[in-house]
Amino acid sequence: MHVLQRIHRWLRPGGRVLDIHPEPEAASVEVAANGSLTRIGSFDRPAIYDKIRAARTALAELVDVGLYDRERSISFAVVYHFDTVEAWLAYRAERGSLTVVPPALQKRARTLLAQTSGELLIRERMRATRYRRRAAPRRTRTDHPARDLD
Repeated sequence: MHVLQRIHRWLRPGGRVLDIHPEPEAASVEVAANGSLTRIGSFDRPAIYDKIRAARTALAELVDVGLYDRERSISFAVVYHFDTVEAWLAYRAERGSLTVVPPALQKRARTLLAQTSGELLIRERMRATRYRRRAAPRRTRTDHPARDLD
């Protein structure tokens, strides 16, 4: 949360912060070929779900204390396109992903791709939320107890 407090100091009043992250749910794994789409399974990434929920909680707390106003939120899909399962796995490795793609899902994708001239699609729902910086909340005397100066 300290990063968002630092950003609050850097932004001018009325400045905006855009938070974009995946929804904490499984991505859809599909193969597109010959004008049709075949869903072959879901890809769960539970390791990131807790991080996403923690980030949402931290932002909600900053809204609650008056540092930001939540202006607007939208959900949308991001679709990643790969020629092969190996290309998808290499992309994940380059990004440092630690979640293991289940072998059965890999096998289904390879089998279907071998039968067509299609491409592998990974469909992930995302959420973007825009926040507006408010002036720092006023401190009251109870926020800082009197200090003994003697």
